[in-house]
Amino acid sequence: MAAGRSYIGATYEQDPFYKKKEDKLIKSMTWPPEYSQKVDIKKVNMKLINKWISKRTTQILEIEDEILANLITAFLENTENALDPKKLELSIHGFLEENTRGFVLELWRLLISANKDPNGIPSALFEESLELLVEEGKEENKRESGKRPQKKWRERSRERGRYRDDYRHRERHRDSHRHKSDSSSSEKTWSKSSSSSSERERRHRKYHR
Repeated sequence: MAAGRSYIGATYEQDPFYKKKEDKLIKSMTWPPEYSQKVDIKKVNMKLINKWISKRTTQILEIEDEILANLITAFLENTENALDPKKLELSIHGFLEENTRGFVLELWRLLISANKDPNGIPSALFEESLELLVEEGKEENKRESGKRPQKKWRERSRERGRYRDDYRHRERHRDSHRHKSDSSSSEKTWSKSSSSSSERERRHRKYHR
């Protein structure tokens, strides 16, 4: 290997030969005027952009490609180098081919728009941002509900226990009252019957005298 060509462990961006070739290619091509506008990725709502990237690449390829989506996201979030849509276009051309220019241009316009919004939301993705908020709200509710089922279950169990004990107490009270009523009725009946027998016996004796 010639001197100065030992680049083991270096990325393609660190390889001076690739960089020179890339720079030469960039200079030889015509680019959209939007590519000249700078973007501060820190001002962008990346959750929304990442969702759009995944959805848009799936539409183009007609299949979900997590590798491509992650590659684009990593490129955008790499703060070591200034964002350059031209380099992004070259780096993903092998995936999207003739659809690369349209995709990167659309993405860059979204990023420019997001930089103008205080919440980092592109105007074209306002509806999607509302959907994202709804999804995040549902996830938050799931997390919150996941923390409380045991507590709710214990509370409901105690309520059922109190209801069951109260029901049994009422039943025992009703049975006791019924038993006392039956006993009292029996005693009255027996007393009345005894009185009647005594009266008949007294009359019988008086008649036979």
